[in-house]
Amino acid sequence: MERQSNFELLRIISCILIFAGHFSGQGLCLNQSEVQSHIYLLFSLFTNAPRIGVGIFLFIGVFFLVDKKFSFSRILTIYGTMWFYSVLIMILYKFVFKQNITFRYLISSFIPFWGQIWWFPNVYILLLLMHPILNVILELSENKIRFIILILLILIPFRFSLHGLMDSGSDSFVWFCFSYLFIGYYKKYIHLNNFFRNLYFFSGLIIYCLLCLIKVFDIFGVGRIAAQYLADFKSFPNLFITFSIFVFFEKLEFKSKVVNKLAKGCFGVYLIHQVPYFYPYLWSKTINQNFVYSLIQKSNWYILIYTLAYVLIMFMCFIVFDLFRQCILDPIWKKSKVFIFLNNKVNSYYYIMYENLIEGEINDR
Repeated sequence: MERQSNFELLRIISCILIFAGHFSGQGLCLNQSEVQSHIYLLFSLFTNAPRIGVGIFLFIGVFFLVDKKFSFSRILTIYGTMWFYSVLIMILYKFVFKQNITFRYLISSFIPFWGQIWWFPNVYILLLLMHPILNVILELSENKIRFIILILLILIPFRFSLHGLMDSGSDSFVWFCFSYLFIGYYKKYIHLNNFFRNLYFFSGLIIYCLLCLIKVFDIFGVGRIAAQYLADFKSFPNLFITFSIFVFFEKLEFKSKVVNKLAKGCFGVYLIHQVPYFYPYLWSKTINQNFVYSLIQKSNWYILIYTLAYVLIMFMCFIVFDLFRQCILDPIWKKSKVFIFLNNKVNSYYYIMYENLIEGEINDR
């Protein structure tokens, strides 16, 4: 299937937002008191959206998944990429950079799913395993699905909007399943015209800017709540912002081979820079704090230029590396006997299970 450049561009933007947020929160750790307030606000607008990026990345994935049959090859492809980076980074970290690594992470590097090196691909793999069951739910009547979505909206986003940040694996899994049904329902039954797409988009941008403004200046003493909404992709404001951006890009029409190619490396960018024991080392070796402080002393504006340059340069370096990996290693893995055997066996099992689910659902009607 030919890639759609509008979604691929959005995939790149979402990954940049994720990378920028991690750069700010894990690496640079800029103190608000060190720069002028309006500069810090602009800095926050660029770096406070990693969880919005996560939501967008998820929405794009499930948007194309809802129309497809289950294929274990998707899971094998994702796991193969995870295994490559977890082992490669462990070897580099321990034997090239001569850093200490705990026994837990040493073992986990060879079993990244069970070792829980990364949270997002782990939960996404579980979502892929639930794919047939969720598709059965989407085969229900429109009224039934709408009722389910409304109930879940009350139970999930509103719940996370009223409580503090909760980021357990089970919470994320429930949210991924909800997002699948939400986007599946939208794709099947909701058809927005350009006016409402633009309205959603600009409303979402305004809400995001207001949340950043409230967080930075602690307006009305609710800066902490605004920060929570920005940090939790399961909160209702975050959901609305994510959805508003998604529907705006959905109908953009353009084609770009360059965009399509670069977007293929976005998942690799996430894996490279989010290994728990590695990213502190990565940030410390690539961010010169003394240089940053010297820039701030010359002009606060320089921190914005530095942030943008750092994020884009590192982002492109990681993408190029992953594209090389895909060209060389992906064909070998996908043609291997292990890949083919597991794919055929699990697909046959899931085909039988799905047929039984469909037959049971039809009989219930």
